[in-house]
Amino acid sequence: MITALVPNGNICITFEDHAARGLIKFANKYFADMADGYLLGPQSVPHITISHFHHDKPQPRALRRDLGNIVTAMEPLQLDKLKPRPGTKAHDGYIWMEFGVAPTPPLVDLKNKVDAILRSYDITILTPSAPDWHPHLTVCRIKKDTRPIATDALKYNPDLDTTLFHLALGASDDNGQFQKSFWQRPLA
Repeated sequence: MITALVPNGNICITFEDHAARGLIKFANKYFADMADGYLLGPQSVPHITISHFHHDKPQPRALRRDLGNIVTAMEPLQLDKLKPRPGTKAHDGYIWMEFGVAPTPPLVDLKNKVDAILRSYDITILTPSAPDWHPHLTVCRIKKDTRPIATDALKYNPDLDTTLFHLALGASDDNGQFQKSFWQRPLA
């Protein structure tokens, strides 16, 4: 059977429900009234992009099987403090609020394996390869002239020590919001 992938595809790490709800609650508490085009919540599942890709040709179901065969021992993810990152190109005039994610060897290994699978299906990968890859968890996008960020927000550090992570394949919008998961599997 042949299935079509969406042009704005995303293979990412998602979180079990309690961690995702905590991140969404945080985003809405501090950024709901200033977010512009991106905010964790109903339209944006908390995630860490492994490979964002563009593809509009049918692909065999084997892609999901190949992703499911990836074996990576995931340790708790190490998040940096929330930081602003200036937007570029189409996002000039905006600031992305994000938690940087330490590119640990298991995370880089996962990235390399996913990219190899996508390349084997001739899928255009939009995310840089390691070591230029910048793993992060985006909370929101705000305009540059927005009021100052609350000090409490900048001190927030989500506790992911007991979180179960999933490798997910889904669709993103033009801003990179992971909106719908088509497939996922727990990462051991």
